[in-house]
Amino acid sequence: MAWPTNRLFPLPEGATPDEGALLEPLGVALHSWDLGHARLGDRVSIVGAGPIGLLLIQLAAVGGAVVDTVVEPLAHRRDAATGLGCGHVVDAGAALEPHSDVVFEVSGQRDAVREAIELARPGGRVVLVGIPDDDTTTFPAATARRKGLTIAIVRRMPDVYPRAIDLLARGQVDLASLVSRRFALNDAADAFRYASGRTGLKTVIDPGL
Repeated sequence: MAWPTNRLFPLPEGATPDEGALLEPLGVALHSWDLGHARLGDRVSIVGAGPIGLLLIQLAAVGGAVVDTVVEPLAHRRDAATGLGCGHVVDAGAALEPHSDVVFEVSGQRDAVREAIELARPGGRVVLVGIPDDDTTTFPAATARRKGLTIAIVRRMPDVYPRAIDLLARGQVDLASLVSRRFALNDAADAFRYASGRTGLKTVIDPGL
């Protein structure tokens, strides 16, 4: 496909097509991390351990922050968060302690936003990454107001591809481990059905299969 050169980003030597495909969610995670303004040693929590949430866990390690709590309703995603070294991974609805400097909500569900508000310490920051299905986000205003929280909202990402590629090239993020299953191009409909079932992490359609 012909495409303007100034809109293309060469992949680093040795990068796989799967890793190239996952640079977009990494870019979203990186933009979200920027909006969190997390500092060295900050306590960070993540609500939603899908691919972007798992990438935020990796970025926290790169940025010198401490992942304090991960909230995730799906067991296989909790296992993935634990595999990345998170010590406190809980199911949705668990009792939460408000001690995080920055909380990333990466679900879009109303309960997830509420849990993010609960996890934030007074004066903390909540970054809403998830996209609600009904285009409406609600949260307990009294709690957010009493804590004096700062709330940031993510819309995709700005020009972060070069930074995302650099993280991949230097081996500071593991993208390949997020791919749960691959489908051939002719099986694209099956791939979307599989992805919508949320039984894995990231689904890839590979024209080479």
